[in-house]
Amino acid sequence: MEKEKLFRKYIQWLLEKYQDQAFDVVIKTELVTTDVFIEEIIPEFNKNRKDGKTEDLKQKFLEYCNENQKSKKYQTQLLQLYADKLFKLAGKENPPEKIEGEIKTYYDAFMKIIQSEDSVYEKTTILGYIDKSWLKEPRIYLYSQLKEHDKALQELFKGPNLTQCFKEIEEFCQKNLSSDPEIFQKFYKLLSEVVNKCQDDINKCAQKIQETKTNEPKFIEEKKNIEKQIKQYEEEIKKNEESKAPYEQEMLNILKRHGKIEELNPIKALEYANDYWNVCESNEFFDYLMDVVKEYTVSGNKYKITKNLSEIGLIYKEKEAYEYKKKYVTIDSEKTCDLCKKKIGTTIFVIYPNLRVYHSKCAQNANIDPMTGVDFSKKKYIE
Repeated sequence: MEKEKLFRKYIQWLLEKYQDQAFDVVIKTELVTTDVFIEEIIPEFNKNRKDGKTEDLKQKFLEYCNENQKSKKYQTQLLQLYADKLFKLAGKENPPEKIEGEIKTYYDAFMKIIQSEDSVYEKTTILGYIDKSWLKEPRIYLYSQLKEHDKALQELFKGPNLTQCFKEIEEFCQKNLSSDPEIFQKFYKLLSEVVNKCQDDINKCAQKIQETKTNEPKFIEEKKNIEKQIKQYEEEIKKNEESKAPYEQEMLNILKRHGKIEELNPIKALEYANDYWNVCESNEFFDYLMDVVKEYTVSGNKYKITKNLSEIGLIYKEKEAYEYKKKYVTIDSEKTCDLCKKKIGTTIFVIYPNLRVYHSKCAQNANIDPMTGVDFSKKKYIE
């Protein structure tokens, strides 16, 4: 007990004259715990100091520990302290306009520890501490370290100007491909979800336009209101078309750059596009599918290519045959599926060489007409 009292007085003197030595004594002796030093001795010293100076001795002590004797507990506390400083200076949820001055100082110090190879902090604790904050980059890094790539991708997929981040996300996927072979598949699915949402809205607006057009106005004012409604729906369709376009293009880019079995299984990837992509409108996409067919056929791959490709409207093995056939079929708002007899509408459709037209979901086999049973894969049908 007497030794502890003497130690406390001695430490107070050292803190005033020689701080580093005081920190070193605390770390190397067992007369008081580091918790007691932080929670009792430092506050007492700050309260009684005569020079009137104010400085964060807790921060200095934790930084000294980090430099001289790393421990998981105190490195974690130091990161929490840095995060608190950042939140106090810049707020917690919304990122600052610029990372500069004190904000930059603490942010750099925070990231240096986060990304250091010899760090020992508790990753899950820090993740929880900075959750729902503007500290996006460290969260992505921590998720990657913990092999939680789904969450890392979700973080990358947030925020404004997302389309400008596609290159960064691709690089992230490439970097983590060895530890997560399905990471491109996950990115591709996120892209498809955006496309699907936009297309759903487009389909709803198209349906509303058709319903609105069936109303027969009795007065000029009613006619004006109907025309106004239709215009609003058309503007909404245009807005969604513009929104989904860069995501569809990135889906195509991913297929072209990473559509190999070891990076992104093309057959699975195509499933995401079944209900929303019209292969007729994209020559690049059609050409890509041709390459997939050739590559998988030559390699003798056993995937059920025909079934998957049929669902997105790939009928022929050659683009020229498709273009020739298209000239003789007109799809308008009244065209119905030859199997279910429902209108084709805006959904993906399939056209067979005998000029029968089906919804892609009604045509389960790209080669066999679901009504007649004729197999068009035989040589005489595809020449």
